Amino acid sequence: MKKFLLALMAFFGMMLGFTSCGDDKKDDNSGSSELQGTLWERTNENDDTYYGATVIYTVTFGKGNEMCFNRNINGDDNLIKGTYTYKNGSGVMYATTVVPVAVQDPDTGDYEYQDQEMEVRCKFTIDGTKMTFNFSLKDIILDKVLEE
Repeated sequence: MKKFLLALMAFFGMMLGFTSCGDDKKDDNSGSSELQGTLWERTNENDDTYYGATVIYTVTFGKGNEMCFNRNINGDDNLIKGTYTYKNGSGVMYATTVVPVAVQDPDTGDYEYQDQEMEVRCKFTIDGTKMTFNFSLKDIILDKVLEE
C-alpha cells in the first residue's frame, strides 16, 4: 500500500508539473553551443518529496538541441529525452514521456497501471555554474559538473 501511495503521489506531482504542457514542441535546432556536452547534477539525500528517498537529478545537453533530464529515486531512473531552446540565460525543454496512470477495477477494487503519453515543457535558467530547473512545480538547483 505504501508503494502504491508513493507512486500515486509522484504521479500527481508530475501531473501538476505538466499543466504548462502543450503541443508546441520545438524541433528547430535552436539549442546553444555553450551548453552542448555539459552535465548538471543535484543529489538530495532524504528528499522530503519522495518520503526520505535519495534522489539524484541530472540534466545533460547533447548535440544540437538535444537534452535529457533524469530523476533517479533510490536507484530507479526516470529519464525524459527531448529538445530545448535557450537564449540569454533562459530555456525551455520540450519532450514527450510516458507516465503510469493507476486505474481501479470497479468490480474488484484492484488497481492496474496503464501507460499514458504526455507532452512535457519545463523551464530552466542558468547563471554561471548553477541551473534552476522547474519540474513538477518544484525548482531544482543543479550544479555544473562536466563541460565538454
